[in-house]
Amino acid sequence: MVALTLLGVIAACAAAYGQHEYDVWYFGPSCSIDFATSPPTYRYPFPLRQDEGVATMCDRKTGRTLFYTDGITVWDSTHRKMQNGDSLYGSETSVQSALVVPMPCNPQGYYIFTADQQGYSRTGPAPRGINYSIVDMNAAGGRGAITS
Repeated sequence: MVALTLLGVIAACAAAYGQHEYDVWYFGPSCSIDFATSPPTYRYPFPLRQDEGVATMCDRKTGRTLFYTDGITVWDSTHRKMQNGDSLYGSETSVQSALVVPMPCNPQGYYIFTADQQGYSRTGPAPRGINYSIVDMNAAGGRGAITS
């Protein structure tokens, strides 16, 4: 019985692959680091200019960048604004203005959760709190689009 269990574990490990959703990080004044290379590769420039709260999503199998966001704008893999990918409700002053979560049971879908600067300004717009948007990577010829 132990040998059979061990054989099952070895077979499962042989078929497993590493997840690469977070191989590339975008941050700061137009910078990124690709951890899929050895040593990691620094890249510059990109349209992103954000000191805090950036979220990136890469392809689960290849590590290729799918999109990245500062919580306000979403850029696709070609570093262009994603279709409907502007005016999200994050804030450039939120420590973590965006969080990307893959959709369960939909390998081409993602949620982008955003948080505004609630409580920071008495004279600014009313706080919106936490919001979400849905990314469909099947849209726009595979470059993705915000669908709701």
